[in-house]
Amino acid sequence: MENVDVSFVIPAYNCSKVVGRAIESIMNQKLSAFEIVIVNDCSNDDTLEVLDEFARQFSFLRVISHEVNKNLGAARNTGIDASRGEFVYFVDADDWLEPGGVAGLLEVARARGLDVVACGVQTVSEDGEVKPYHAWDFESSGGIEGVDYFSQYKIGAIAWNKLYRKSFLDRHEIRFVEGYFHEDIIFTARIALECMRYVSISKVVMNYFQSKTSICNSVPTRRHLASYLNLYISMAEYFGELNRRGIGDPGLVQRLSRSYGFAEVLPKLQRYAATRPRSVFVRDVFDVVDERLGPAGTGIADFVCGSFENYAQEG
Repeated sequence: MENVDVSFVIPAYNCSKVVGRAIESIMNQKLSAFEIVIVNDCSNDDTLEVLDEFARQFSFLRVISHEVNKNLGAARNTGIDASRGEFVYFVDADDWLEPGGVAGLLEVARARGLDVVACGVQTVSEDGEVKPYHAWDFESSGGIEGVDYFSQYKIGAIAWNKLYRKSFLDRHEIRFVEGYFHEDIIFTARIALECMRYVSISKVVMNYFQSKTSICNSVPTRRHLASYLNLYISMAEYFGELNRRGIGDPGLVQRLSRSYGFAEVLPKLQRYAATRPRSVFVRDVFDVVDERLGPAGTGIADFVCGSFENYAQEG
């Protein structure tokens, strides 16, 4: 397939029962030249068998398998690197697209020469309840304007409601953080900063499935703690980048801190601490900060422990 309009990237891990719905929704996009790149991230159920059967039936579908489990961000990066399309769209294995929705996004992107076009999203619960989730109409020229939209969540910190020009992602070397949860946030923060041709339309294209066993609803593990602290550190580095570019507006930084620091990180750190003895919480914090920053992170570890160890259990 020489000319591909859109590469759909699906990270797959133990999703044999739902991934067919995502694939079928892509096939209903009314696109004449597309491909589906599915990255099997070492599933230990029958996901690979299901995907291989789809690949045998459809030449536009490719399956790439990781040799070790690398998690969501790395799987998406593998998919980006393997994509041959002019544009890339991410679909999680348990989500699905409205018929013809991405064809509409592609038409807008080409007509206006856009690098990114975002769409509306609705949530669908396990019992079938549908609710509005994210939908805005605006355009952005990036820089301080884009970051401001990001601080208000108008540019949502979700990867799967946007059609991306692949050359834009490659030119700015925009990829997902690997090995941590909440990988969408820093990825989208960079999109908001770098993209000078961004449009958001409110029409719903993506159905976001709400599972009771999702990462967001799971009991926090040590990997969750590492992800919370990595996000905290990465946002601080992002603030430094804004300052170097001359857009370190105090009010803007404060809004970003509240949206992606206090709102995202603080409640999760409290929850993590509340499920551990105090000595275990302190040890875990120092361990994960040391893995990320080495001895230079001691001050951050001290601050986090001093702020949250009272939420932990005695012991």
